[in-house]
Amino acid sequence: MKKAEKIENLISFSIKENYVSVNKLQFFFYRFYPPNLSILTDYELEAEISALEKALEAANMAVQIFALDKVEDLSKNKSFFENMDERYKEYTNQIVDQISSHDSSDSRTNSIQRAYYFVISVKSETERTNFEDALRDNNIKFTLINKTELITVFRNFYLREFDAFDLYYFKKEMKNKYDLAAKRTKKEND
Repeated sequence: MKKAEKIENLISFSIKENYVSVNKLQFFFYRFYPPNLSILTDYELEAEISALEKALEAANMAVQIFALDKVEDLSKNKSFFENMDERYKEYTNQIVDQISSHDSSDSRTNSIQRAYYFVISVKSETERTNFEDALRDNNIKFTLINKTELITVFRNFYLREFDAFDLYYFKKEMKNKYDLAAKRTKKEND
């Protein structure tokens, strides 16, 4: 029987600017934007599958594919339409209202979206570049995700919570408040 792993070892990671660090390993998450398969013809569907197969074969490395329902931040979309020319206001107001009804900063109207990721761990920058080139060469739409989205992914995965509550920094803030309360209590006791 396999020895049980301590929970601390299973969730011991650090989120960096564009990767996740676990021990000395670096894991990069690439957001993959597949087309809407339900509207493709059989020929188009076959071409998409073939392109993905060729990209993964060309990458020549272990790749994990991860799907997750996650909170989407629509603030940039909203800002874009809010800042459009005044002559389009009749249309942009309707779009902004629609986006506002799915604003991720309002827990009552979170926008939940299925997101797909390629997850890789590399030993060198060259391996990472080769992976990106393999995707690009096969017309796979992707972006390397940054710290903000990584935090959201891990929050949604571990906690299955879809609030915009910033849990990542909560522990640090609580420790600061605890330390301040401990100092006050010590002064009062002295």
